[in-house]
Amino acid sequence: MRPSSGSTSLAPLKSYDLVIIGAGIYGCWSALHATSRGLNVALVDRGDIAGETSSSSTKLLHGGLRYLEQYEFSLVRKSLSERREIKKLLPHLFHPTTFWIPVQEKRPTSPWKLSLGLWAYEHLSNSHGVVPPSRRRKVDELKSSFPSLNFGELDAAFTYGDGVTDDHRMSLVVALEAVERGCDLYTYHSATPKPDGIIELKPENGDSFDISTEKTLHCTGKDLEKNSALKGKLRLTQGSHLVLPDLGQRDALLLNSPLDQRKFFLVPWYGRTLLGTTDLPIDADATPLISNDEVEYLLNSLKGTTGLTVHREDILGSFVGVRTLQGDLNLKPSDVSREWNCQAVGKNSWASIGGKFTSARADALEMIKQIFTSTQAKQLEFRHHDGSSPKNHLHARYGSAMSTITDLITTHPEYGENIFPDLEFRWAELIYSLREEHVTHLVDLMRRRLPLTLLHPWDADVAERALSLASEELGWDDHRKSQEMEALKCHWQGNLNFE
Repeated sequence: MRPSSGSTSLAPLKSYDLVIIGAGIYGCWSALHATSRGLNVALVDRGDIAGETSSSSTKLLHGGLRYLEQYEFSLVRKSLSERREIKKLLPHLFHPTTFWIPVQEKRPTSPWKLSLGLWAYEHLSNSHGVVPPSRRRKVDELKSSFPSLNFGELDAAFTYGDGVTDDHRMSLVVALEAVERGCDLYTYHSATPKPDGIIELKPENGDSFDISTEKTLHCTGKDLEKNSALKGKLRLTQGSHLVLPDLGQRDALLLNSPLDQRKFFLVPWYGRTLLGTTDLPIDADATPLISNDEVEYLLNSLKGTTGLTVHREDILGSFVGVRTLQGDLNLKPSDVSREWNCQAVGKNSWASIGGKFTSARADALEMIKQIFTSTQAKQLEFRHHDGSSPKNHLHARYGSAMSTITDLITTHPEYGENIFPDLEFRWAELIYSLREEHVTHLVDLMRRRLPLTLLHPWDADVAERALSLASEELGWDDHRKSQEMEALKCHWQGNLNFE
């Protein structure tokens, strides 16, 4: 560790071409693009990799069908192009999924207008071989695909194709690829820019120290609102999701809430069903928490469109992320554009504003081209890419690295057991993450490396065994173990505390 800024040591500061503050999906892709060009890069975050919004999305790799209604054709075209690119780069993390749209009493639009919109979506996407094609379907086909749901009288039904992913897993894979190429990763370090390219880093535990940089890129999400150059120019909205039991569906649903005609999704994910999302204003200083009103909105919207009654005690988990958007303050949150922009916010300092998880790769590439005009882009190739689509649970999460996990299970058969009987996650995955995936805290492991706290209510026995394995791998003493367990329990149980 470097000396603190107040030290009298004459040791030189570690120097970088670029320091990226914020290790969400935009920061991770930016770090990989920059490092692949031979630049000396540091990626800094006050928390975990993708510790906030980039692990709290709707888990979709999609063009944004609803943005066609707002005539944002360039955004849709870019996102659909990126959908193809991500499938080429990380095929094991891309899960082609059929989305159904029931049309009831011509809401939200008439069948012929929806047919036209899906034709445009298909035309913009050039999706042959990437996702299932768009089609008009018989209403009876929809009902047989979702036998536990009651849609009532329908005018029509449609399907289209998009992608589902594990958002944190993708962010992590991109970040670790950057590290493999030489990027320095500082998680759980707060960053304070100072004059003359000096950045003070304060680790979670320990003394502050300085690094120097030629250029700085801020990918800090809602914290951008605190930047004096951006104060009052951003719109912050929170999107909340509920995790429900498996509804027996292989496909996803795009629905319109009868309460306000907003679109929302019902998406199968890791043996559970995701319900979301909301779109409400939030202050930069507020902690994003799902509210009672949002829970009622999502459950009532679901009941009003599918006839399914879900009680609060049926909810398994929840999560919420904050969108940082360029925005007209007079617009409703759901009408604010998701277009992305890279803006200068000081000398040799830029900020990434807006955008979507799906288009982050292309936007990050554009930022690095803008900031380092004389460097050349390199063809990206990931270590664990094996060129094939997901074959099973382990392959869908780890690509060719699944062999390391299967070898671990061969050596230690007890690690091949499922952590929870009704979920496919195994103890070997937990060991692999502790050894290979930059875990700092138990919450990192149980919420993001494996999304267990989202998918299952609090389980003391599982938590204790995970703590035992983590402390053995990471060398935690009894005091640290107590701290980690308390933090995990607070987080895990907090998923079902709605305010």
